[in-house]
Amino acid sequence: MNLSLIKERVGLLKGWIDCRWSALPVKKQRTLVLYLFAGYVVITMVVITGILYRGEPRQNGEIQHIDNPIPLKKQSRFPPAVNLLDTSNHN
Repeated sequence: MNLSLIKERVGLLKGWIDCRWSALPVKKQRTLVLYLFAGYVVITMVVITGILYRGEPRQNGEIQHIDNPIPLKKQSRFPPAVNLLDTSNHN
């Protein structure tokens, strides 16, 4: 698909959703927002509970260092480039 076609379709969908939302009465909008927020809270609580009780032993509440999963860059075989524009004296 062409990127401009995707942008156009997303824009049309956004406009359609906005028109439908604006057509709802304010009381219905508040109710829907309340339900969505309640769902968000329930999902958050389920995730936190799952993390706390996933069955793995704890490390006494210690926070440990996270190792970088991306290996460090290898040292170049060539020396670093000389900055010819550097005017400071390095005697």
